[in-house]
Amino acid sequence: MPHSKKCQEIRLDGRYSLYNGKVLLNSLHITIEESVHIGNFRSGRPNSPSREDTMKILQVTTVFIALVIALSGGLAHAKADTVALYTEAVMTGDIPALETLLAPNYWHINANGHIEDKEHFINTIKNKELVIDRLTFTNARTALISDAKLITGTGYLKAKATPALPEGLMRITVVVITNKGREQVVLFQATPVIATEDCNDGNCKIQ
Repeated sequence: MPHSKKCQEIRLDGRYSLYNGKVLLNSLHITIEESVHIGNFRSGRPNSPSREDTMKILQVTTVFIALVIALSGGLAHAKADTVALYTEAVMTGDIPALETLLAPNYWHINANGHIEDKEHFINTIKNKELVIDRLTFTNARTALISDAKLITGTGYLKAKATPALPEGLMRITVVVITNKGREQVVLFQATPVIATEDCNDGNCKIQ
C-alpha cells in the first residue's frame, strides 16, 4: 500500500505601496492548503483554518508585518539623509538631483578656499571642470541653529579639478535648511586636516 503523508501549506499574499518614504500595507490575503501525498501523487484543496492553523497564521503574519515595518523605516531613513543624497549626486555628476538638492543661495567652498554659488558650481560639475572621484563623510555631528542644521564631520576628498584641489583628509561642514517642506543644502565647505602627533583626524578635542 502506498505511503501517504498529510501536509499543510500557508501562503501570504501582501499588497503594499510606497507613500512619503514609508511602506503601507494595503491588504494581506492568507490561504491554507491541505494536501495528501500518496506516493508520487498529491491531492489538495483550500481548507478552513482550525485553532492550530489560526495560531500559525498569527505567528507568520506577525513576522510579515515586522518585515514591512523594518523596510518602511529603512526607506524613510534613506529619504531623510540629505547629506548622503548630496554626496552621491556630486560624485555621479547628477545635475537634475543637484538642481533639487541645492538651495537657491547655495555656496560651495572648495578645499583651496575658493567659493562658488549654485549656478557656477553646477556648471563646473556639468562641464567636468570638477570631477569628484571620492567624497566620504563620517563621524558627523549636528548642531541645530533655528531651522537650519549645521553638520560637521571627517571626510576624504579625491578629485580632478582645474586648478588642482588639495586632496585627502578633510573637515567637511554642511548646512541644511528646509525650503518649502524640502531639505536642501545651503553650504558645503571642505577644509584640509593637518594631522598632528597627538591627533590624526582632528576629532580629538570634541566629545
